[in-house]
Amino acid sequence: MALVKIITGETNSGKTTMALRLEAEYRKRGQRTAGFIAEAEYEDDRKSSYYLRNIEDGSRMISVTENPGSVLPGKSGFCRYDFSRFYFYTPSFTYAAERIDEIIGRASGLAPDVVFIDEIGPLELSGQGHSAAVERLLSEFGGSLILVIREDLLDKFLETLNIQTEDIEIIRTARES
Repeated sequence: MALVKIITGETNSGKTTMALRLEAEYRKRGQRTAGFIAEAEYEDDRKSSYYLRNIEDGSRMISVTENPGSVLPGKSGFCRYDFSRFYFYTPSFTYAAERIDEIIGRASGLAPDVVFIDEIGPLELSGQGHSAAVERLLSEFGGSLILVIREDLLDKFLETLNIQTEDIEIIRTARES
């Protein structure tokens, strides 16, 4: 089982910023990093879209957006759920799962030391989104796994995957006043 660290906090408390800092620290120490960071795009000082950025090669794919027509005109594959104001681009989950399968399948000398998944949300807690990839990483990946999840979803996540708090390190972020 992977060594699990969870970055958690309220919405807009700096969870992704903390993940980026940790990723840079690991790289600086010579460790190989992989996975995904959710990069926000803003419209009128409001987060309007998130892109999944592949840590290894920097490539990006739209993940969620308020306005599908503005980011991928004419494209299908967007789905909206009652719990969110965003439309989810379902091909991004397939893309992420394929990258995770590739990471897990690498020979030990080529595998990353640390994998980041930003972020686990209500979709994953319902068994969709990145849930299968996260479960696979938890059971098959031998390195460190850094997960980003909102504070209000943490207990349900731990319960859903039967993770004991003594088996993980929790890093809490807080909004600046």
